[in-house]
Amino acid sequence: MTWPERGFAQTDEIQVYDAEIADPGVLNLEVHNNYTFEGLKTPRFPGGLVPNHTLNGVPEWAYGVTDWFEQGLYLPLYSVSSNLGPVLDGFKVRELFVVPHAADRTFFYGINFEFSYNAKHWDPSMYSSEIRSIFGWHLGKFDFIVNPIFIRGRDLTTWISRQRFVSRTMYRKPGRLPLKSTPIMG
Repeated sequence: MTWPERGFAQTDEIQVYDAEIADPGVLNLEVHNNYTFEGLKTPRFPGGLVPNHTLNGVPEWAYGVTDWFEQGLYLPLYSVSSNLGPVLDGFKVRELFVVPHAADRTFFYGINFEFSYNAKHWDPSMYSSEIRSIFGWHLGKFDFIVNPIFIRGRDLTTWISRQRFVSRTMYRKPGRLPLKSTPIMG
């Protein structure tokens, strides 16, 4: 059995989707960088990256197709790892479907599909995918958002037993950047 290996792969981003997308015809760029200050000192699978003191990142290119559909490209996924140095990790294609004008609604929702090509040091599965559902509430100065995530690994025919649950509680104070809390479970 090889499917449990997928649960040991790195992650390029820690992101909670809030169902807000680029306006139709607009191209956005967002850069995600995550650094592990204290982590595992051995690879999670043979030939993999060592998470300790490793930077993972990706530019996320997003294009608004309609007021309910955004296409995205994560290119390139990269790492500067403590054991392999600078490496390219792969790329992802993203299709995001949301309720229109999510920022203006009290309750909002959507669904995100990602399809990945992975380097061998990044993930034991050359191809993987995920489905991320989006549910959230704008409650005055507070937002509460949950994203259950289901991941598919190596054979792309069965869902593996790795799910993640990410949520975000955010406090908005006028004139200041929002304060966010993002616990990850799974």
